[in-house]
Amino acid sequence: MNSHCRFALYGCIVDHKKSKEVIDVAHEQGLLGMTVLLGRGTVTKGVLGFLGLSDQERDVILFACDVSHGDQAMEVIAQELDFRKPKKGILFSIPLPKILGASLYCDVLQFKEDDYLVEHQAIYVIVEKGKAEDVIDAATKAGARGGTILNARGSGIHEQEMLFNIPIEPEKEMVLIIAKVEQVPAITQQIQTDLQLDEPGNGILFLLDVRKAIGLYGEEA
Repeated sequence: MNSHCRFALYGCIVDHKKSKEVIDVAHEQGLLGMTVLLGRGTVTKGVLGFLGLSDQERDVILFACDVSHGDQAMEVIAQELDFRKPKKGILFSIPLPKILGASLYCDVLQFKEDDYLVEHQAIYVIVEKGKAEDVIDAATKAGARGGTILNARGSGIHEQEMLFNIPIEPEKEMVLIIAKVEQVPAITQQIQTDLQLDEPGNGILFLLDVRKAIGLYGEEA
């Protein structure tokens, strides 16, 4: 592998039953060392929501590699699993300024402004367990199409509780929403207002640029 290259973090959000297929295809493309997180997707409208079946098991598959290999794998996964059709899954990549922990990954080149056009951003919101649905509700009010909820664990000084003088780190939930850049200000403002994120301990929101996204609208985004 060329030691002078650009790297990205690749993410795939897919139905739990399809996770192995994504990993198999990635392995065929020579990609190893993936991390799989268990989450759940949200459906906010339609028959499923009416029947109370809005939570769907999702896997979030993450891997970091140079963009030449990653982009190729991304295209193959999208083609073989029909990600350009509605509700098949989402693929996205986020530029990485630095990567550590593997001797082959060195001399990482910085992305330049003209290397990619930022049309989408990933919105990450970390809140107390039970508040993720409120985040989704706020986001959809502002135009988001839904999101993926992941379980997490906090260790901040404001969130610690004591049980028999033993500090307990409460469970957290992390919400991942990918939206068009022009929608992001309204979505983040609505989340900030509804969840009162300006108050200590209520949550954290941060954004990352998405350099490429497939599957958001049933076609390449």
